Amino acid sequence: MSTTALSDLPRHRLESDDDFNRRRSYPDQGCQRAKDIVVVVVVVVAVGALVLALVSLAKPGHLEVEYEQEFNGQSFPGGFPWSNDRVWTFAIGHYGINREYLDESSGTIKGYNVDIINAVCNIANKNCQLIYDDYERCWSSTAGNRPRGGEGLLGRWYDACTGWGINYDRSRTFAFTKSYSKTPGVGIYVANATTNFDWTNLSGRTIGFMNGFSSDEHCLARYADDLIQGSKLSASANQIIYYQTLEELVAAVINRDVDAAFCYGEPLLSQLKLVTPSSFPNRCALGGFGMMTRKDNTAFVTWWNDAFDKLVNTHQYRMICQDLKVAHGHMPGQNPHEICL
Repeated sequence: MSTTALSDLPRHRLESDDDFNRRRSYPDQGCQRAKDIVVVVVVVVAVGALVLALVSLAKPGHLEVEYEQEFNGQSFPGGFPWSNDRVWTFAIGHYGINREYLDESSGTIKGYNVDIINAVCNIANKNCQLIYDDYERCWSSTAGNRPRGGEGLLGRWYDACTGWGINYDRSRTFAFTKSYSKTPGVGIYVANATTNFDWTNLSGRTIGFMNGFSSDEHCLARYADDLIQGSKLSASANQIIYYQTLEELVAAVINRDVDAAFCYGEPLLSQLKLVTPSSFPNRCALGGFGMMTRKDNTAFVTWWNDAFDKLVNTHQYRMICQDLKVAHGHMPGQNPHEICL
């Protein structure tokens, strides 16, 4: 029988046996240490979350959720939450003046109306897009009948029609934003070569009108009581003719297809002679130009009016008006003092 002293064993053997004995005595020490670390992390995270919650509650603030009442042409009684990517569309279709025109070099629509839309939508933080469409799809007139809403706006093809005068008939069908321009003038125009035209008596006369304009046969009839004899025209007697474009209306007056035109003071009518005086009242309008929309589109009217109220008293609005001459002055149209509020 022999024995071996510890001092006789190699050093690496001593270390190995010691480690083995240590592990055998404390087999779960490594796992326990890991559990302790996890517990510490959880506690730290929980305390941090509690602190953040207390700080947030101490700060004044509010949560805003926007609801739009329409979605793909359907109504939701409780409202439907829209994202910020909701696109608001505006039909625009009356080109050729400084309020709105097609810039051939860039292929984009420019003008006062466009500048107003851009500024208002920027203030309201809305995503807005212009859509070209024939204006009779916003509002349409036919001889002898009451004017009516166009299929585009009634059919929800877009949210609003740009720059329409606020008047009696339209207000019975559609809603309007606040006017963003002054009420324009209206009058009777004849060919330059015409002499001795009595605008106070239209009996037997044939009058031309613009389709969709509020300066229509029904407006002209409002002058019957005190200013214009025979202003209630007869469709059956062919006294009423509507035209689709201002170019056609002007040509009809020059070519004597009609005796005169009754219309707003559009720049193209400068080719004709205005026979009514400067004091001639406008009985066609209830206000200036605004955005025309459906009566159920109250969300649009609300955010537009709020943003426009903020815009109109700013330097930015004054610059928009200045651009009627500076940026858009190469186009025919009214002066800033005739348009801007």
